[in-house]
Amino acid sequence: MNLLKYCIQHLRIFKLDQMLNHKNNPWVDRYRSLLDPVSIKERALVKPEPLEKLFEINIELACIKLKDSLETAFYPTRQCIDILQRLAGVAYAHSVEIYPSNQAFISRIYDDRDNEDDSNDFAAPICLTGLSGIGKSEILKAFKRLVGQETYIKVDAHHPPFHIRGPRLMTLKTLSTPTQIAKSLFNVDVNAANLASQCRNKGFQDGIPFFMLDESQFATASSTANARITQILLSLSYIGIPFLFSANFSLLHRLLKRPEEDRQRLLSKPIILLPDEWESECWINTLRTLKEVAPDVLKFDPVNDAKKLHGWTAGRKRALVGLIIIAFRYQHASGKELNIQALEKAYLSPEFYDYRHDSEIIANQIATNQANRQRKELWCPIPIPESVKTPHSDNQNTIRDETIADIELKSSLTASEKAAYKEINGLVNNTKTKTAITKTQRNEKQTSQDLLENTAKFKESMGL
Repeated sequence: MNLLKYCIQHLRIFKLDQMLNHKNNPWVDRYRSLLDPVSIKERALVKPEPLEKLFEINIELACIKLKDSLETAFYPTRQCIDILQRLAGVAYAHSVEIYPSNQAFISRIYDDRDNEDDSNDFAAPICLTGLSGIGKSEILKAFKRLVGQETYIKVDAHHPPFHIRGPRLMTLKTLSTPTQIAKSLFNVDVNAANLASQCRNKGFQDGIPFFMLDESQFATASSTANARITQILLSLSYIGIPFLFSANFSLLHRLLKRPEEDRQRLLSKPIILLPDEWESECWINTLRTLKEVAPDVLKFDPVNDAKKLHGWTAGRKRALVGLIIIAFRYQHASGKELNIQALEKAYLSPEFYDYRHDSEIIANQIATNQANRQRKELWCPIPIPESVKTPHSDNQNTIRDETIADIELKSSLTASEKAAYKEINGLVNNTKTKTAITKTQRNEKQTSQDLLENTAKFKESMGL
């Protein structure tokens, strides 16, 4: 038996080698360039046209334009490139194996496979997981953008051109069922009995080597959520085409409660997307890319302010975009630029409370290496490989302690002390102010009521 498996394995390798050397294969060629990380980085980068005169238009319209551009901007970090390269490799390998030649394609088109055992075509899915707002959806959109262009190919003189659609992407909704998802993904009418075979054949004909399901946790909003999402994922697995489902940590916690056979099938290929470290080039370049969206308005320093912005948002782009929009709303009436002081005001605002509270919890979890029992969706329930662990707990401790100490200090200062602090802070950060340093009045003492009020304000600002 072992000898038979050995021979089959090497026969497959031989066939793959032969096919890899086969040129001008339209099903395969579209993924070749994405096997190179340099090519991925160049092609995946998105820099929208810089916005101008945002202070001169209606605040609501200005916020919409700024938010759309910030969300569109995409800097492919090291983690993003690694994930995109892996997805491209999966689609490439599947295409090589399934589309060896034009003749094989035509032969398969006329081959009736409806009566075959679907269990032979089971494809365990990839699970892309991470914190909400970390950038999972952006990666999937980037992959579809890179290789999702539709085209036609002429196979021979006896058939009209065939349609090649490329990878498919859809977002799950609360009421989704396997048949609804299959119809949307493959544009084919199916029922529970023929779902796998119909989708497999249609996917083959349309050149779909890979498909992706985003926001899978949306299918977990009922008492039967665990069973529903498991049924969806298993049904799609039997199509036999490689696929990925994206999910927040909350869905992983649910799936881990499933029986062992379900867990092994659905969670055997996890990819964990984590925040980049604050001092990394990836985080700094992400800040640079966002700043270039509106250079006349966004005046924070991507290098010097990287640490604070990371601490305030826990490295989540969605939180960072939310922080910028809140700060922009505050500054719009005055037409003043968004520097780090304006962003700090937004960080302490009531509008940013949810993000601020979650950032604190995430920082505490990293510092203590313990999950918050009341917020499981902020903790990865599966072990994180050492090769991708980031950021370090020491860094998070430092960021958190410095943020709290800085806010606590300023909340306890008198008016003259605050002016002096502002001037000194400006000099330290090489910024100019119009007023001279104000000397602190030694005889200006705070009353007990002042201290109580300042402490209450500090606790309120930190969500404590």
